[in-house]
Order: sequence, then structure tokens, then C-alpha cells
Amino acid sequence: MAELVNYYDEFGLNRDDTVSQIQSVLANIKLQLSSKVSRPSSQQEKWQKQLVWIDQATEVFKDDDSRDKYDIALRHEDAPTAAQEQAIDWTTRAWNYYFSGDNGAAFVAARKAKEQAPKDAMPFVVSSWVQLRDNEWRQAKQDADEAFVLDDQATDSVDVQMVRGTVYYFVGLNDGGGEKAGTDFERSLTSFDRGLVKATPAEQSELYWRRGLTLYAMHRFQDAFASAMSGITISVENTDMVQHGLEKLMSDCVNQLDNVSDPAKAAQLYQGHQQAVQAAAMLPTSKDAILSNISANIARCQKLDSLRKQLAQLGAVKDATGPQPGTPTLAIGVAVVAFIIMIAVFGSSAGAGLIFLLIFFALLAYVIWTFTKRSAWTSARNAYSSAQTQLQSVQQQLNATPIDAIWMKDQS
Repeated sequence: MAELVNYYDEFGLNRDDTVSQIQSVLANIKLQLSSKVSRPSSQQEKWQKQLVWIDQATEVFKDDDSRDKYDIALRHEDAPTAAQEQAIDWTTRAWNYYFSGDNGAAFVAARKAKEQAPKDAMPFVVSSWVQLRDNEWRQAKQDADEAFVLDDQATDSVDVQMVRGTVYYFVGLNDGGGEKAGTDFERSLTSFDRGLVKATPAEQSELYWRRGLTLYAMHRFQDAFASAMSGITISVENTDMVQHGLEKLMSDCVNQLDNVSDPAKAAQLYQGHQQAVQAAAMLPTSKDAILSNISANIARCQKLDSLRKQLAQLGAVKDATGPQPGTPTLAIGVAVVAFIIMIAVFGSSAGAGLIFLLIFFALLAYVIWTFTKRSAWTSARNAYSSAQTQLQSVQQQLNATPIDAIWMKDQS
């Protein structure tokens, strides 16, 4: 009689989940195992067996009728003997729980795995990942270091180096900067570089992402961008976490490395990165997401450049100088009197009339000049007042131009 595998226990499946939800969990576990199974390791044969079981489980949970038949058969199955319980591969069980997102069960299975195989590196590797997910950086480091020591034949070097690099990355983040954090980040990079040597393409994609996160934390944005580009252009199917992480990292790096004081120059730099991404071979969805971010930055820089030019123009507007010219009341009155006298005496004395005519025109010219000066002063004051109002508006727009981050954080 063929072995009846308890897929619920083996893969950490929730008995209350629908067949659609179970199919999704199985697909995720299969994707993560597939990235590792082609590489020789202490788990290779076990993971190959797990992939066979996943295909069988996928068929079992294809619909509700098939699932009901399986559940009935499982209820009639004899309870496992003590020997069978002892033979459970807790390391593989811990990996499956971890992949399915059941951290509580993964933690228990990982503890049992370390007790079951205290001299094997892999139980400590999976235990370290579980601790990382619970933000227990120090305990995760102990497990990762233990795995590093136990893997003296480098059988599981890729798994060991990936988790160790990730541990040092998070330890560095929590050291609060300074020389100690810098040392942790350097160790993280060393681990990731060692892991890349033997990693499968899918593992390389994840390693480049995690390596890029470390470089970003070190403010080496150009190097982080290059690392993310290396990871995202590998032709493999990544998990959502890795794919999304690579897209976010590239966009974050672009936001940082083009942070220059001249927005016109920044726009040119963005356009250079835009061309590089357009020419790169990556998933269309990833390319669209990254290019969308770059386009938003280009638009922001162009707006900044336009606003700064407006600021310069508005700032050049000068206020009216000196006091406002008054109304030439006296000059107007004298001009009127001169005109009246000119009319009165012009017939009897042409010479006297001519004198009053000259006085009238001189006063008239003075009045016109005074009103012109008054009008110019008023126009300058109005223009300056309007410029100040616009200046405040443009300054507010400048302060509101940064793009809000829309990416979710998921680095573990």
C-alpha cells in the first residue's frame, strides 16, 4: 500500500484554508524549493522528494471533492508510531513551515531539527531565518555562526552564506551606524559574494538583492543600483518578495544617487538611468514600475527647475524707491492763474501775455512729469507686491515637490 503522506503536517497547511489558498501556499513552497534543488547540498535529495510530494498534494487539493476523499483517508490512517515520529525529518519540516509563513510551527520544528541533528549546518540555517523573521537578530546571528562552523565541507555554503550575510546586514542596521555597523556591513558583503559563487540563478537573484540592500545601507547607492540591476536581469522566476524587493531597491537607489542641487542636471542623470533600464532585459512589469518612478523624478526635477527660474525672476523684481511723489497742487494752481492772466493781458500787451504763456507751459510740463513719476512709483509698488505674493506661492510649491514613498518595506 502506498504511503499516505500527511500534507497538512508536512507543508504546514492550514486545515481551515480553501483549496485555492492551499494551492497558493504549495505553489510558493515549490517556487522556493525549485531555486535550491538543482544545487548539490545536504538537503538536495530531501528537497527533490518534497517537490514530488508538492505535485501530489497539488493534485489532491485540486478541488473540494478530491480534498474530502483525502481527508477521509487521512482520518482512517493509523496514528504514527513512536519510531515513525522519531524518523520525522524536522529540518525539511521546518523549511516547509517557514516557506508557508507559519513562523510558530517553523520555530518549533527548527528547535527539534537542531536537537535531532546537532552537528548538521542546515538546521541552524533554517533556525536563523526563523529568528530573523521574529526580529531576533542576536539569536539569529548565533545560529548563523553555528551553521558556518558546522559546514566545514562547504556542502551547504550557499545557504549558510546567504543567511549569514542577511544576519550581519540586520545587525549592522541595529548597531546604529558608526565603525561597528560598517564592519558588520562589510562582513555581510563578503558572505553574499561567497554565496554567489555556487548559487543557482534564482539564488543569485536573491543574493544580489540582499547585497544591494547592504550597499544601500552603506550609502553606496551607485553600487547598490548595479547590484539590483544584476539581480533583476537574471532570467528566472523570483518570489514576490525578491522581485518586489529588487524593483523597490532600484527605485530607491535612483532617488538617492541623483540627489544633486541643480534640478536640470538631475533630470539629465535620471534620463541616463531611464535609458539603462529601458535597454535592460527584465520582466515588463518590473521595467514599468521602475521607469514609472524615474519618470516621476524627471517630472519633479523639471518642475523644480521651472519653479526655481520663476523664483529668480520674481526675486529680481524691485520695490519702488523713495517716498511716493505727491500731487502737484501748487503747480496746478499757479498754472491756472498764469493761463487766466495770459488770456487777460494778451490782447493789450503781447509781450506780457507771451511771458505768462511760457510760465503756463513750464508749469504744465512739471505737472505732467510729476504725474508720470507718481504713476511709475505706483506701478513699481504694485508689481513688487504682486511678485511677493507669487514668490510665497512658488516657494510653497517648491516645498511640496518631493515624491512620497509608495513602496512597502519587506527585507527579511
